[in-house]
Amino acid sequence: MTHEASISPSSGLTMRPWAGEHAHPSPPLRSLAPGSGVANLAGLSPAASSQLTASLDDALTRFAGPLIEPCARIVHSAGRRLRPSLVLKCGQAGPGTAGAPMLLAAAVELLHCATLVHDDVIDGATTRRGVATINAQEGTSTAIVCGDVLIAAAMGLAADVSTSAAAVMAQTLADLCAGQALEETLRFDVSATEQQVRRVASGKTGSLLRAACLLGAEVAGLEPEVTQVLGRYGTAFGVCLQIVDDVLDVASTPALLGKPVGADVSGGVMTELVVRTLRSRPELAGLLGSVAGSAAHSRALHVLRTSGAIGEMIEAARELAADAGAELADAAPEYPSLVAVASWAGRYVEAQLAEKLDPPQVERTA
Repeated sequence: MTHEASISPSSGLTMRPWAGEHAHPSPPLRSLAPGSGVANLAGLSPAASSQLTASLDDALTRFAGPLIEPCARIVHSAGRRLRPSLVLKCGQAGPGTAGAPMLLAAAVELLHCATLVHDDVIDGATTRRGVATINAQEGTSTAIVCGDVLIAAAMGLAADVSTSAAAVMAQTLADLCAGQALEETLRFDVSATEQQVRRVASGKTGSLLRAACLLGAEVAGLEPEVTQVLGRYGTAFGVCLQIVDDVLDVASTPALLGKPVGADVSGGVMTELVVRTLRSRPELAGLLGSVAGSAAHSRALHVLRTSGAIGEMIEAARELAADAGAELADAAPEYPSLVAVASWAGRYVEAQLAEKLDPPQVERTA
């Protein structure tokens, strides 16, 4: 069975044919240059990092009110700052407007943090990036309101820059909600299709990276044709990110991942990895929802690790990153910053796999 249809009119993403039970083992990890891991992917300078932190603090002071402490705890448990880095790097393609790139970088990061807070509520997570989640420490009601406050802060910063920036952020929030809603609809639905779960990834994860690219394009004043390609690249980058996260949920370890593995299995989340595995290993259907640590949960992970689908998904992420990067580089050869960004998706895939994939977890079927 093949799936060549476009995922959505806006994403420009297409599905690769599924190789099913004839899938090859996981492709070997590719070597990375020293210092090219995920932490060094975006490469925010110390000055830019300090400016971003100041912008985030100013926004929290302005919008968070009595919730500033729990909001700040999440915002400052910094991850890679990938999304604001995309805004700033894409914005370097043009002269920009004083202060605008950093405001928009902070806006995207605040919206990202809001989604993390709400995700933790949905998942019942107790830690995030090594610190207590708001729902675990202050309670679910407080967490929901904190997420809303962070959304307000993000929208406020975007509106400070321009109405078009605010419109991008509003559409992004709608796309995020649509992706999350579709994921909830598809839980435990073993008839879910690859197109459906790819739409989830495009909405939940791709929309924010797309927004980062589009906001950077606005700052730079890029022509519409390049902006459209940059938006497609952001969506594809987000899908690559989601594919890798789904693989690592099965093929990493708690020590490498920083959280328990197999959460998608326990939650009945229909990822593309799960959907592909079900085609050749239908017994997985009866194991979804099993409690972590149980024999059924261990069996589910074994099925996923031996189905060949992990290798398929790693290769799908690599191909998507390469195709999207090539399109962007070809569309903007006169913009060195965009040519650099074109490599980020592929570098992210390889860095995450090198840092967090546990090869022994990817069991061979031969």
